[in-house]
Amino acid sequence: VQLIAGDTQKLGTEELKATISSPIRFLHVDGGHTHSECMHDLMTFAPLLGKGAVIVVDDYYDREYPGVGSAVNAYCRSNQGRAFRPFLVGQNKLYLCQNSMVAQ
Repeated sequence: VQLIAGDTQKLGTEELKATISSPIRFLHVDGGHTHSECMHDLMTFAPLLGKGAVIVVDDYYDREYPGVGSAVNAYCRSNQGRAFRPFLVGQNKLYLCQNSMVAQ
């Protein structure tokens, strides 16, 4: 497990590639709660995911943070995000997996 603490809005994919030595298998997104903050986190970290990876997004259904849901929905419609689909919904989390893993 590698924890990277800090303001994710100041991180870029290329910078993270230098820090993270192997593909990410489990990504938990729980940073900023605006549309742009959540979208930035998804777009920045998703290229670092390995085969079979899971993305968990916190506060997807929270009425206080509509930007999270709108960002995830927009991400799933984007060229990059089309590779992922929801497969589980918890009380306050949405789980996404790669399309190739949906049947599993």
